[in-house]
Amino acid sequence: MGHYNQKTTLASLNRKMAFTKRKLRECEFDKQQLEKENAQLREALEFYADTKTYFPQEDNVCSHITMDYGAKARQALGLESGS
Repeated sequence: MGHYNQKTTLASLNRKMAFTKRKLRECEFDKQQLEKENAQLREALEFYADTKTYFPQEDNVCSHITMDYGAKARQALGLESGS
């Protein structure tokens, strides 16, 4: 009778291990997606944080931020695709 309980416990542990491995793979995928999103948001924040962005780079040319019209922010937020 004790032998039957050991088999049941082993089968149960194997199921739990398989479930845990699946969850780990899902978490790894989520982590990669979050790291990608973080990089996109960081790039947009760096663009808007750079003081040079707000001043014209040449005569008769608008500043980068004026020409951007928020496109980098919308792209980083996934509201529009990159050009």
